[in-house]
Amino acid sequence: MCIDSTLLSALVSALISGIVSFVVTKLSNKNEKRNRLDSQLDEIIKISIQYPYFELRSFTDAWKQNSAEKDEKYAAYEQYATLVFNYLEKFSKFYKYDTKKIESELGMKSWVRIHKEYWRNPTVSNENTDLYEKEFVDIIENMLR
Repeated sequence: MCIDSTLLSALVSALISGIVSFVVTKLSNKNEKRNRLDSQLDEIIKISIQYPYFELRSFTDAWKQNSAEKDEKYAAYEQYATLVFNYLEKFSKFYKYDTKKIESELGMKSWVRIHKEYWRNPTVSNENTDLYEKEFVDIIENMLR
């Protein structure tokens, strides 16, 4: 069976166009996801500027499981710390839990260590280990060793 050169040319052109379209869409989606992550990080930074003690070791080390019930500042901090760890999980997932890539893009280890008490002593027991992906929990636990 012989294929007309015009038809062959059209098929090759359509195939190349499809491949290029697929690659461009994939790259665009990845860029969009990264832009959303950057936007979320900006929001977290704005909160930390408004409430700088959320990032002070002297404040975060005083966290206990029942802190939020006793002190409004710690109730707000609980929400902030949850936001931080939710962000870190999304960021980790974006980099497929590759700690080298994660650390090259974000000083995650130092951030995790600042919020260690919140991670270790959640308001609801086992909340952190039960609600996050195992790969993320493993990364956090390794950073806290």
